[in-house]
Amino acid sequence: MSSTRVLRSHTLLFRITGSYRPLRASKSLRQTLTATHTKRCITTISSCPSPTCACQDMPTGLDIERDKPLDGTMAAYHEHVMISTGRTDWTSRIEEDPNLPFVKHLKDALGPKGKYANLTSIAFLLQPYHNVMITTSSATTSSPETALLFPSFKRISSLSTNVTSMTNFIVGAILPTKLNPNNAASLLLKNATAHLQRQPELAKQLQIEGINDVHILICGHGERDSRCGILGPILQREFEDKLRSSKYALKSQSTTTTTQSEISQISHIGGHKFAGNVIIYIPPILEKQGHPLAGKGIWYGRVEPKHVEGIIRKTIEEGVVIKELFRGGIDREANLMRI
Repeated sequence: MSSTRVLRSHTLLFRITGSYRPLRASKSLRQTLTATHTKRCITTISSCPSPTCACQDMPTGLDIERDKPLDGTMAAYHEHVMISTGRTDWTSRIEEDPNLPFVKHLKDALGPKGKYANLTSIAFLLQPYHNVMITTSSATTSSPETALLFPSFKRISSLSTNVTSMTNFIVGAILPTKLNPNNAASLLLKNATAHLQRQPELAKQLQIEGINDVHILICGHGERDSRCGILGPILQREFEDKLRSSKYALKSQSTTTTTQSEISQISHIGGHKFAGNVIIYIPPILEKQGHPLAGKGIWYGRVEPKHVEGIIRKTIEEGVVIKELFRGGIDREANLMRI
């Protein structure tokens, strides 16, 4: 970069931050810059309906935070990339799991020091507009690597750690289609940041299909925090039991070809103190049926077995958000939802 451009960059940095020093964005700053908060016209109820039948007992002795308001405690992200692993015994940091080389490659590329996310100097300002949340999932897969993308609602299979496959995946499906037009830093560093934008032609090399089923994701990352490790399997069993009578029954419980449900335990998403943590992604295809939450993801916290029946009936079937459990939400355009 020329001395003139460096001077301009430092001048912009001072105007934005009051300092000429290179920055490393804090988590709270990244979330503040990233989030496009919207208060959507969604139907809500204050509390979850009481169960009409027996449910599993809530484990005792768990240190759950019950005083802080939940709304707004979800992580700010633009895309949730979920890698199917067929297991739940991930190491505390999934990128350090020796059996997950694909996750390590992905984290290395998109992480703070990665090729596609430089958080040093003024370039850090480009990152917050397209945060990528990477988790693992207990879902099984028959292909080498399978990734589910939300709120894009895409399933991409037959991925691998070779350079071509990783490049096609990241640049063809994950990176933003354009840098945020409100980001002045992108104008100063235009030539240097071209690699941070999506190249749609690379997606043609990927095996992509749309996701048309409801996905219920439960944090069960026991190696990271025992609260989710204990509650995750309990909530999964409870959802499996109560979905038997739902119109969105599990694929394993139904022979219909209409929209069904899939349940997975996933790794750390933040907020273990709010266990049980559940994300529900409602597929866009349900918009044809008038589902109010079609194409959206709803985050719930402090979920207990007694809440599962109500979540299925009110949120999954009727599209109603339960305020006492609501941590936040995301729509198809990656706008964060608040109530």
